[in-house]
Amino acid sequence: MMIGIVVYVEKKVIEGKTYLYLVIKARVDGKVKRVWQKYLGPEASFQEKAETMKLKLSDNYSITTREFGLEIALWQIAEELKLHQIIEDFTSKRSQGMAVSQYLVLSTINRVIDPMSKHQISSWLDRSYLRSCIPQIEDTYAERLSMAHTNHFQYLTDEAILQIQQKLTNQLLLKFDVKMDQLFYDPTNFYTYINPGEGNELARHGKSKEGRNVLNLIGLSVVCTNDGGLPLFHHVYPGNVQDAELFKTQHQTILDHLHRLDLNPTDVTLVFDKGNISEDAFAGIDKSGLQFICTVRPSSHKDLHDLTEDDFQMITLPNGKNVGFKEYSRTIHSQERRLIVCYDGNRQQWYEKNKLAKIEKKIQSIHTWFETRLNTHKWRSKENVEEKIEKMMGKTFLSYVHYKVEEVENEELIYELSMDNNYFDSEVAKLGKSYLMTSHEPDWTAEKVIWLYRQQYTVEKLFSYLKDHPQAVSVRPIYHHKDDSVRGHIFSCLLGVLLLLLLKRKINSFYPSMELDDICRGLEDIKIADIAFSESDIKHKIIKNSSLASQLFTKLSLEQYFTEET
Repeated sequence: MMIGIVVYVEKKVIEGKTYLYLVIKARVDGKVKRVWQKYLGPEASFQEKAETMKLKLSDNYSITTREFGLEIALWQIAEELKLHQIIEDFTSKRSQGMAVSQYLVLSTINRVIDPMSKHQISSWLDRSYLRSCIPQIEDTYAERLSMAHTNHFQYLTDEAILQIQQKLTNQLLLKFDVKMDQLFYDPTNFYTYINPGEGNELARHGKSKEGRNVLNLIGLSVVCTNDGGLPLFHHVYPGNVQDAELFKTQHQTILDHLHRLDLNPTDVTLVFDKGNISEDAFAGIDKSGLQFICTVRPSSHKDLHDLTEDDFQMITLPNGKNVGFKEYSRTIHSQERRLIVCYDGNRQQWYEKNKLAKIEKKIQSIHTWFETRLNTHKWRSKENVEEKIEKMMGKTFLSYVHYKVEEVENEELIYELSMDNNYFDSEVAKLGKSYLMTSHEPDWTAEKVIWLYRQQYTVEKLFSYLKDHPQAVSVRPIYHHKDDSVRGHIFSCLLGVLLLLLLKRKINSFYPSMELDDICRGLEDIKIADIAFSESDIKHKIIKNSSLASQLFTKLSLEQYFTEET
């Protein structure tokens, strides 16, 4: 006889996982016994089903989403790099509110994900899961964040930035096993709309590398690794400083950086281009023993101009491309140095095609000019017409073209323009050469020297991340005017590139062929869904909108950063 029936859900923990059972107990012959049970499933799955049912049964709920995957993955890299602690070690601020490191890391991640002006950054933070990672962010701080985060750039002096970069380089060596034996140096500049005020020295007129010479420029030089293209340190300088003049002091900064890392300059190869070289710079480089590969200007070796493809020994580079080389020993900058002339047939063909197009364009422009002007006003004069043709062709192209101006009936002028094909063919056959100078002895083969120099695209790609890459970190627009704010802004952009490239390096350790745009796309598919049934009843769930998102979420162990309370 059964009396006193009780129905309830029972939890059982098996091998660390919780499972649910529906159980019926009753008093049988004076004793309480389990008379029936039904397995319901894992607790987590049951809760998810229950919440789904709650959604279906409720007509009064709202769902909003927040970014999670990419920003938390970048935050994770910053933690592994010990970025917060390193910044705090070299910036001085009294203990009040958020730390300099917290402002800078937030600014850095914002530049990667959704670049905004200082007036918009607090609204971005409201939509970000990062707010839960920094306990000091309260509503009052969020309101003041727009102004406060740029004000904190004043703590990032040139010396502080240099020390931070030094410590970060140590972390790259120790934590990420980055090789430092091959480095690239290159300067660039950014056009801005800044009108500098008193005391501001960075924004200046100079030669824009983007062709915007009417605007003020800000210069940036970077040293990055061949191993991953990671920026090690940089220097922000006035836009009117020439590359060669800058390198006279920058090479010493590079040497100091190596010494602080206990790296012997003789074990490091620095690659740079011909725009940076000078007698003064090489005096310091030679004294230090720093190994180098650089280009030199063809105009300084005019006797080699007539070399053609037949004069070179052909080799195959690791990427399968065929190039030729010929070695010389030349006295350059007061020392006997190894000079390698490299011939690239593909480059020669490109130069040939480009030069032909330019000549044809010049000829067409002359035809257009004289179409309605010939035999009118001053253009009745043979001398004036000849002078105009020579001026429009220019000294560079005039030698490739025959021209003739003649008088015909009624004292009218006609002219003829024609290509000197034989001369053109003989001259373009001499194109496609580059001149490499290196301190390495012949045990470094010409193939190795040429191949390493060609990896200089690594630093150019780094610049593309700051300018026009699909995953650009966007130096522009620069919403700042004061020099310290500009330096802090550019530093945050370079830190953004560093975090992105380290994230790619980490993911490539288990997905070797995955490109950065795929990585970012997959991580952007990981979001937080905030399901609000009322002001006090809000559930938070992770949404993974693709299989790649699920894979990256698992591989990066991002679940450790998620709590259902935030």
